[in-house]
Amino acid sequence: MAEAKIQVNGKNFVPGFGMKFFRLLSEKWGVDSINAVIGRLAVLENIGTDISFTQIDTITSLICAAIESNPENTEVITEDEIADLFLTDTVLITAIVEQVMKGFMASMPQAKTVGKSKAAKK
Repeated sequence: MAEAKIQVNGKNFVPGFGMKFFRLLSEKWGVDSINAVIGRLAVLENIGTDISFTQIDTITSLICAAIESNPENTEVITEDEIADLFLTDTVLITAIVEQVMKGFMASMPQAKTVGKSKAAKK
C-alpha cells in the first residue's frame, strides 16, 4: 500500500498507526485500553450532513494522533487547525478523514484466512 500523505496549511505529514497512536488517544479520551479507544469510534457511525461537535472532536483527535505518532513528522499541527477545515475546506477534510480511516483500518490486526484443508490421503 502506498504511504498516505496529508498536507494541511502548507505542512506535510505521514500518518502513523502503532501503539503510540492508541496511547495518545487513550490519554486524550481518558480510557485505558485499545478496545475502549476503538469503542469511542462508535460516534462516527452515523455521520451525516449535520456533524456533531463530538464527531468533529473525535475526527480531529484521530488525525492529530496519527500525525504525532509518526516520528518522521517534524512539523506540528493543532486540533484547531484540523477542526477549522470543517468550515474552510470540506473537500480536504473529507480526503484526510478517508486517508486516516483507511490507514487506521489497515493497521488493525487482520484475521488470518484459513484455506480448506485437504482431505487426508489414504
